[in-house]
Amino acid sequence: MEIQVEIHISDLLYQHNCVIVPSFGGFIGNNKSARINETAGIIYPPSKEILFNKNLKTNDGLLISHIATCNSCSIQEAENAVETFVDKINSSLKETNTFRIERVGLLSLNSDQKIMFVQDYKVNYNLDAFTMGT
Repeated sequence: MEIQVEIHISDLLYQHNCVIVPSFGGFIGNNKSARINETAGIIYPPSKEILFNKNLKTNDGLLISHIATCNSCSIQEAENAVETFVDKINSSLKETNTFRIERVGLLSLNSDQKIMFVQDYKVNYNLDAFTMGT
């Protein structure tokens, strides 16, 4: 059974403002308020801007325990799945300078070989966007 780590990252971003991929980096969510473009007559719902921080590499247990629980596997199997995923990212970045994390965004290397991240804006991780708050 292949564990789809990217699905778990995406799932966790709905409920948490930080998801760390051990030995790689963390995805940080910053909530943004709803806004109105009066000129175009468009109302944008609240959203969550996702950023990447390469310095957040220490395993906080969130992703690993989520994977283990959802896949009914051991912590060690979940850790192995994440290690394989990180190896896959690093290989892709080395070979093609890009790696897409489904429903999260695109990682790429800039000219200085630093990781850049562009969020997939089709997915809104702010749960307030789905409710009619009171």
